Amino acid sequence: MSKKMEYFASACSSPECGSREPYPDPPGISSSVKKKAIKESAMNVDHEVNLLVEEIHRLGSKNADGKLSVKFGVLF
Repeated sequence: MSKKMEYFASACSSPECGSREPYPDPPGISSSVKKKAIKESAMNVDHEVNLLVEEIHRLGSKNADGKLSVKFGVLF
């Protein structure tokens, strides 16, 4: 990922950020570069979540409620 894209991908978009605006656009950055960075970071999150789900299925077992669970220490 380019430096410009890393800049935008690191902008806080979680509820913990409150109503703060993301980092201001640095000079010379087009909106298309910003959109591409946001899309790539979202795709990376999807990939990581999928990997996490796979590991939960691989390492987990059914609990008393019949739901799949795995202890944090085993997972990480």
